[in-house]
Amino acid sequence: MKIMKKKEEHQEDTSKIAGREFSFNDYKSNDETAEGLAITHEQISDNFAEGTIEGELQKENGEVVKIPRKEME
Repeated sequence: MKIMKKKEEHQEDTSKIAGREFSFNDYKSNDETAEGLAITHEQISDNFAEGTIEGELQKENGEVVKIPRKEME
């Protein structure tokens, strides 16, 4: 019976983690889950700001700007 109770408690804990969303306070947290969310948020923000592999940036007004490709010297 004791093992079953621990399993139920564990499932409840994982449900809390799975339902968690990013908060700007995660940048200052020492919690492992919060730190992971902050890192993921930073990576997504960087990718969004840098554009994609196609070499295009989309401005806030929706205009798409192509970045010219240069060959390596």
